[in-house]
Amino acid sequence: MLKRLLVTVLVLLSVVTTVAVTRGAAGVPQDLQALTAVVENGFAAIQRALSDIQNSLNSLGTAGQSNVRFTPPVFILPPDSAVCFVVNVSTVNRSVHTQLVDRFGSTLNESTLTVQPGAAVNAALSAAVGAGDFVHCNFTVVGGSRTDIRAALNIHDTPTSDRLSVPAE
Repeated sequence: MLKRLLVTVLVLLSVVTTVAVTRGAAGVPQDLQALTAVVENGFAAIQRALSDIQNSLNSLGTAGQSNVRFTPPVFILPPDSAVCFVVNVSTVNRSVHTQLVDRFGSTLNESTLTVQPGAAVNAALSAAVGAGDFVHCNFTVVGGSRTDIRAALNIHDTPTSDRLSVPAE
C-alpha cells in the first residue's frame, strides 16, 4: 500500500519535470491544464490509498475485542487460599463467569455473578489444594467486553489478609 503511494508521487513528479523541460514557455496554458488533471488524479489516488490503510487498521482493532481475561498461574500451598476477584469498571451491570482452574485445566470452583457498576466481588474461592498446586483464574464477561472489568487472583494467608495479588490480562 505504501509502495503504491510512493509510486504515485514519483509519477506526478516525473510528469511535472517532463512538461517543464519539453514545452518551455510556449505551451504554458495547456501544460497547466494537463498538470492540474494529473495532480487531481494523484490526490484522488492518495486519498484512496489512505482510506484503504485506515480500513485495514480499523479491522485490526475489532479482532482484539475479547470478553475474556486470564491471570497467570500461581503456586499455592496449604493453608493459603486462592480467590478470583473481579471489579466492574463499566457503567452498567455486568454478568461475569469466573473459574478457578488448576494446572491440568480442571475447574476447582466457578460462579456466574452479576456485578454492579463500581462493585467488587470474590467470584471463586479455592477448595483444598492438598500438597500444593498451580492455579489461575478465567474471567468471561457475558454480553460485554474484557474492558468492562478488572480482575485478579489473590492468595490469602488468613481470611482477612492478602499475601499476593496477580492481575488478569
